Amino acid sequence: MLLVVPGRNAIVAFVAPILVNLHVLREWRWGASATVEEALKGYLFAHLGLAPGGVVYTFGYILCWWVVLYWLYRRRIFFRV
Repeated sequence: MLLVVPGRNAIVAFVAPILVNLHVLREWRWGASATVEEALKGYLFAHLGLAPGGVVYTFGYILCWWVVLYWLYRRRIFFRV
């Protein structure tokens, strides 16, 4: 079940995280100057350190997308090309 969820919407699992990373995390601003990605990483690095903060950021991003894919799977929404 763990790998079935992203496998059912493989196109979404491949394309959507890249588009969100490029257009939301790296372009949207949080505060005056920092992007959303810089703000999240800065917060995690300040509270957890460089290595643990990076691991939490990466696994958090993967978990967020798995939840989105799980929601699509439960609602039986499948994108095909």
